[in-house]
Amino acid sequence: MKCYKCNGENTANAKYCRNCGTKLNSKSDTRNSKSADILLISFIGIFLLSALIQNIVRAVDYNWFDSSLRYIQVASWIISSLSYLLIIFAIKNKVFKLIGGICLTLVICYHIYGYIIILMS
Repeated sequence: MKCYKCNGENTANAKYCRNCGTKLNSKSDTRNSKSADILLISFIGIFLLSALIQNIVRAVDYNWFDSSLRYIQVASWIISSLSYLLIIFAIKNKVFKLIGGICLTLVICYHIYGYIIILMS
C-alpha cells in the first residue's frame, strides 16, 4: 500500500506509513468517504431542485395557497424536509448520528404536521 502523502511503500495491513507516519486509509474508509460524499451531493441537489420548484410555483401564481399549485408546493416542502435524512446517513459517528436522527425526526414531524394543516385549509 502506498502512502498518499509521501508515496512510500508500506505493507498491506499497515495502519501508518513507515516513512512519514501518516495514517493510511484502508479501502473501506475510502468507500465510506465516497458514499458519504455522494449522499451529501445528493442532498444538495435535491435541496436546490426543491427550492427551484418552490420559486417557480410562487412566480407562476402569486396566490398559490388558494390554487391547486399548493399541492406541488407542499410536495416540494416534504421532499426537501426528507432530504435531510441523507445528511444523517452520511454521519459516521454513532452518537452524533443518533442525536441528529432524533432532532431530524422531530423537525420532520413538525413540518409534516404544518403541511397537513395547510392542505386541510
